[in-house]
Order: sequence, then structure tokens, then C-alpha cells
Amino acid sequence: MIATLLGTGLMACGAAALNQLSEREFDAKMRRTRTRPLPSGQLQPDTVLIFGAVCSMAGLICLAFAVNLLTSFLGASDPHTYSFCLHAP
Repeated sequence: MIATLLGTGLMACGAAALNQLSEREFDAKMRRTRTRPLPSGQLQPDTVLIFGAVCSMAGLICLAFAVNLLTSFLGASDPHTYSFCLHAP
């Protein structure tokens, strides 16, 4: 159970970081979101990309080795779906 929670949490952190990265230009235009770390320049896009990728990969590895491959495979679709597919026209 702990490995499932840890792997899923890491995947969610990675997806959230990649989502913030993909939305940084939109966030910079809105008053409510322009003070977030990426639009305000507190974080660099490369840093967020690395953080999101490392968290996602760590979550996948945790799920693959401590839970099972099916769970890891299903978890692999989370960052892609959350960060990129939801923004398709």
C-alpha cells in the first residue's frame, strides 16, 4: 500500500509540474495566476521540466518494481493525459 501511495504521489507531482510548465504562458496573462513561480520568473522552465520528469520516472519505477507492471503502465498515462491531452483543441 505504501509503495502504491508513494508511486502514485510521485506521478501526480510530476504531472502537476508538467502541467504548470505547459500552461505558463496562459498563466502569465491571468491576474489570478500571474504570480505563480513560472510566470513570475521565480523558477526556470528547464528546472520544472527536470523536476517533473524525475518525479514521473521515479513514480513509474516505484510502481513497476514495488507494485506491478500493469499499475506502472497505467500510471504512465497520467502525466501525458493530465498535462497535454486536456489542452488539445
